Parts: sequence; structure tokens; C-alpha cells
Amino acid sequence: MTSLGDYFPEEDKEKYVDRGLKPGQVLYLFCGFTQPPKDKYLLLLCCTDPPMVFVINSQIPRFVKARPELLSSQVQLSPADYPFLDHDSFWIAAR
Repeated sequence: MTSLGDYFPEEDKEKYVDRGLKPGQVLYLFCGFTQPPKDKYLLLLCCTDPPMVFVINSQIPRFVKARPELLSSQVQLSPADYPFLDHDSFWIAAR
């Protein structure tokens, strides 16, 4: 299916997206770095190139659970507070 965006040059599309990005936004994007690769929610921290993000996870990774200094920085996100979530999730807070 063709959309209106298909008729614009890639450079113009990138500029439009860049103007709309603001730190604190939650993005839902395909993440090829996860195992398996999948769509994930990301909290945008900084609009650098590449952007800096926190990954929102449905479970705390074993790597983090094994490190008390990281485990103490986990922030639980509830669907009651973040309606885009289907279940409780976590992101690691900056120190």
C-alpha cells in the first residue's frame, strides 16, 4: 500500500521525524539488537546521532539481577500510569 510519505525524498522524511523527536518521548520501534529481534518501547533520552535511549523491558534481565548496583536502579512502569503498556515493565534509571 502506498502512503503520502512515499512521495517525499528520504532526506525530507528524516528532517520531519527529527523535528518531532523530543527527549522524554516513548517510541515503539523495531530493535534488531534484541534476541530475538522485535518491536520494543524505548524512552528517548537525547536526540544525538545516534539517539540515546533506555530500553523498556517486560522483565528485568539476568545480567541486571546479578548486579545489586544495577538492580537498585530499576524503575517499575505500570499500565495504570503508562496506558501504552499491556503489563508491568521496567527501565533502568540513570545514576
